[in-house]
Amino acid sequence: MSVQRILFVDDDPDLLGLMPQQLGPEWSSETASSGEEGLLKSQQAGAFPVVVSDLDMQPGMNGIAFLQRLAEQSPETVGVILTGRATVANVIEALNDGHIFRFLTKPVTTEDLRRTVLAARRHHEMITAERDLLEKTLTRCIEALTEVLSLANPAAFARAYRIRHYVRHIVSRLELMPPWMFEVAALTSQIGCVTLPPDLLEKLQGEESLTDEEQRHLGATAEIGAEILARIPRLERVAQIVRRQAQVLAEPFPSDRARLDPESMGALVLCLAGAIDRLAHRGHSNRTLVEALRQHRPAFPEFLLETVSDMPAGVPCGIREEVRKITVAEMKISMVLDEDVRTSTGALLVQRGQEVTEVLIRRFRTFAQGVGIAQPFGVRVRVTEQAAGSAADELALPRGWTRQV
Repeated sequence: MSVQRILFVDDDPDLLGLMPQQLGPEWSSETASSGEEGLLKSQQAGAFPVVVSDLDMQPGMNGIAFLQRLAEQSPETVGVILTGRATVANVIEALNDGHIFRFLTKPVTTEDLRRTVLAARRHHEMITAERDLLEKTLTRCIEALTEVLSLANPAAFARAYRIRHYVRHIVSRLELMPPWMFEVAALTSQIGCVTLPPDLLEKLQGEESLTDEEQRHLGATAEIGAEILARIPRLERVAQIVRRQAQVLAEPFPSDRARLDPESMGALVLCLAGAIDRLAHRGHSNRTLVEALRQHRPAFPEFLLETVSDMPAGVPCGIREEVRKITVAEMKISMVLDEDVRTSTGALLVQRGQEVTEVLIRRFRTFAQGVGIAQPFGVRVRVTEQAAGSAADELALPRGWTRQV
């Protein structure tokens, strides 16, 4: 069994020296003499799977306040409270708080301590397993679903991939948790658009005004998407984010971040990402983007606009982008289409901004052999600065990368 890290927090130096000795060799123990020091150690050394904290520490925050703060910093850490003066009120407060896994009283026996920290470790493993399920398995399933649906409405789902790029940056800047929830909401934000005709989406991206009927159709897509997502286990909160897209647009945005619950914050981030995408599609650069967003009605709160000012172009250091004209036979996974691709008859096949996948390549080959595709078409690739233009050094764009217009 691998060695697990554990942090003991107590203002009694004798106890801090004794408790790590009570655990077996599978534990690597660290200590802190106050809640403030415990928070600092967790921040500097990385989150601990299990933390055992004294309840009554002097001076400074008590154990419950410490574990509350720690949960904000490292949500997956499992907290155990240890005290020599337990009262019914203490126990109720600790357990009702929600950040406390178990409650131990001093003096604690070696057997009770070991049993408790082993249970806490198993609880931590369950939490991380669920996180992996949500962040990896479920997210990959959503990506596959989105990729298949993009065949039915390429314009809508090309937009979803672009929106995900912007959402990733905003979520990172705001340190929103959990990140996977907002990313999945971005990927699925356009699912309801499968009911819309492609020309309506093109009008939305352009400068044309929508009619009242078109606005109603567009507003209904959020509810349609939410109804689809609500049927998938563990995506209930994502469904609420998608549903609230239309609601937050109908009233002024709250200027105080503290007033926003996670679902409303997610919906607001989606609205901002959608506005960025429309402005970028109309030719705005990073320099003019923020000022154009300030004209949006209702007005976006300032704390959100601050995340846009340093929106990265997406090209890593030492790499530059290059637009090339290619044929279907030359397509590679992870390239990004730089222009709309149409059939030989002029019908839109895939909108620009779509990332090239294996499914998309197969679809293009099928159309090329049937009605035909207008070739060549532009894609974006990246090349090293040292050997720009050399085929040997050509790299496809990394997954999820898109260029700022």
